[in-house]
Amino acid sequence: MQFLSMLSQESWSNVYNCPVEAKYEVFFKVFYYYFDFCFPRVKSRKCTKNEKWITADIVNDKNEIQCLARSNRYSKDLNSNLALKDKKKLN
Repeated sequence: MQFLSMLSQESWSNVYNCPVEAKYEVFFKVFYYYFDFCFPRVKSRKCTKNEKWITADIVNDKNEIQCLARSNRYSKDLNSNLALKDKKKLN
């Protein structure tokens, strides 16, 4: 909201009074000034996760559980429900 109010309070006379070739550049400078003022750049650190503990067995077990859950959702079979519960207990 601050950004919009600052843009609406700008007179823009310098854009209207400049030559046609320079209007975009003048407009962009004014716009970018308010943009930088209202939305300052913030440095952020990239989070690097150490996922060495995730093994191929864990990924395979996760995929198998998801497959069982998907089949259980559509079939409503008691055996598939029990198989899903047993697989979750083992992991």
